[in-house]
Amino acid sequence: MRIKSRFNYSLSDIMTFVGAGAILLLLLFMISYPAEIFSASTDGLLLWFNIVLPSILPFLITAELMMGLGVIHFLGKLLEPLMRPLFNIPGPGAFVAVMGFTSGFPVGAILTSRLRSQGICTRIEAERLLCFTNNASPLFMLVAIPVGMFGLPSLGIALAAVHYGTNLLIGLAMRFYYYRDSKKIETTSGSKDNYNPSAWECMLKARRQDGRTIGRLLGDAVRLATNNLLAIGGFIVFFSVIMKVLSITGIMDAIINGIILLLPKSDPNLIKSLTIGFWEITLGSKAASQVLLPLETRIALVGTILGWSGLAIHAQVASMIADTDIRLGPFWVARLAQAVLSGIALFVAVRSGILNIAEPVWSTLIIPQLSFGTIIFYSSRLLCIGLILLLIIGVLSSVISQIWRSV
Repeated sequence: MRIKSRFNYSLSDIMTFVGAGAILLLLLFMISYPAEIFSASTDGLLLWFNIVLPSILPFLITAELMMGLGVIHFLGKLLEPLMRPLFNIPGPGAFVAVMGFTSGFPVGAILTSRLRSQGICTRIEAERLLCFTNNASPLFMLVAIPVGMFGLPSLGIALAAVHYGTNLLIGLAMRFYYYRDSKKIETTSGSKDNYNPSAWECMLKARRQDGRTIGRLLGDAVRLATNNLLAIGGFIVFFSVIMKVLSITGIMDAIINGIILLLPKSDPNLIKSLTIGFWEITLGSKAASQVLLPLETRIALVGTILGWSGLAIHAQVASMIADTDIRLGPFWVARLAQAVLSGIALFVAVRSGILNIAEPVWSTLIIPQLSFGTIIFYSSRLLCIGLILLLIIGVLSSVISQIWRSV
């Protein structure tokens, strides 16, 4: 007679035990170092309030209003001839791309989740879209890193160009991901009776289906934006505490030393900055800008960290798509690919002289402090510019498509 083992645990059970142990250990450290934890929490909260809140709030409210009013469907109809051939996603994905490129993490994930929840795209299309519509904040790349960390204002354009460019390359490559998607939803194309509605008709139909009054729509937009921002703030504070715990307990140093032992020929400074950047994008970028390495190497390290984005951002993205069937695996692969591409592109560009950047004569090593109103102003301006460009591109693509079909 066989006796069933009481300790026959599955991998999921083991991971549950590990997670519970890690949380209890974190709680113990928080009790042991209250002053340091309070300081880390305050820093994370201030970062959220001063930078993230004014940067993202206009985008989230505007996006929800445009969805409720049917503007997304209007733009989707115009941009379907462009987005299908290039990225193999429906037209409304262009709106997600513009919002993601002009706002920063994790707006692309939030809007991708909304498209999937409304049935505007399939799971495969949502995974394609998720992989290239999540970018670092423009203000972070154009101001914080070049001015505050390197003392090189001219570096911002190069960082942004490479970051956005490699992400677009990822998007073009992802069009072949499950290329023949049998569940593809042609949300903006003609119906089975060959009736092809206009962009205005698509917008009005979506508005009627939504049915909410303007007052309720505005209230829902503000409420959803606030809820998402509070979740983002919670992640920022939580990971700020985790990074502080890893630092004061020596766990981060132990991880770095362990990697150096495994890779004895590697540069310790390089390993340190990449390890920090693996966890958190801001601290990793700052560490990479300070290491005692050539300028082109430091810039390449920052590009790599921007491409990977850090586990703190990954956790935010995972949270935003948790209520959908979108899988996170393709996103991880895309971030790893962008990290490699961005690092190589920046290193080659600086080393070869394509980017003529001199060694900085000064560096504050501090992220410049912009006022709340200034950040909202620049974020709103980027939003307006992005939407205007999107409308112009949509009209041109629609006209060209009509001419092509008539030839």
